[in-house]
Amino acid sequence: MNFPALAETETPQPDCPEDVVWNFAFGSNLHPEKREGRANLCIDEVVPGCLPGWRLAFNLKSIRWLEPSMAGIEPDPDAVVHGVLLRFSPEEFRKLVQSEGDGHSYELVQVEVQAYDGRSIQARAFRALPHRKYPEDVPPSLRYLTLIREGARRSQLSAEYVEWLDGLPHTEKSFFLCWVSRTLMATVMWIGRLGYPQFGAYLFRTLRWIDHRPRWVRVPLNFACLTPVLSLGVVHGLLLMLRRRKGPC
Repeated sequence: MNFPALAETETPQPDCPEDVVWNFAFGSNLHPEKREGRANLCIDEVVPGCLPGWRLAFNLKSIRWLEPSMAGIEPDPDAVVHGVLLRFSPEEFRKLVQSEGDGHSYELVQVEVQAYDGRSIQARAFRALPHRKYPEDVPPSLRYLTLIREGARRSQLSAEYVEWLDGLPHTEKSFFLCWVSRTLMATVMWIGRLGYPQFGAYLFRTLRWIDHRPRWVRVPLNFACLTPVLSLGVVHGLLLMLRRRKGPC
């Protein structure tokens, strides 16, 4: 892929003060509503940019029947990843890490991102842990890929990069599994906003453990684990619908 050239004049950023952490987001956190609704995160600045020498990878093992894969980055001298730089306080960045598996899914790598405004910014990015990687990329769900595509558009990333995202394949899932995935993710986000960003990490670790059990064990365990969470999500969704219908007092 050939993308627009970077600005010819780049102003290196001085060493970040200890109370500032930059994160380079390239997956679902590209979507403004997704990142703003994640664990009540307070983001001080959002800057679009690109990361040369790395590629967007869908190689993080998830639960195949639920979400086939999640995004990460991998070194590739011929590639470039576009995304947004998010500026956090250390406390807020810790909440982001907790909501992203709390160290059980990703490792943090230091990268130098070329902001669209010409700055060169040192940032931290999430890369799949070695033991959590697929040997080859696995197409993500349409739900997940749509979040990335919409987020790229709303973040005003390179038009050519957005077009490339539009051409990526996804894994087909049944209507029921799509509903389960959407409801489960929405519930995890809601609980994170209530002040429990680690809830999702514990839930998905449990589901991954169940996924490695024999089929006759997996089915009842999944039912026991997911039923209360999905029920809670349905009730929360209904309450939101009633609130919207009622309107402001």
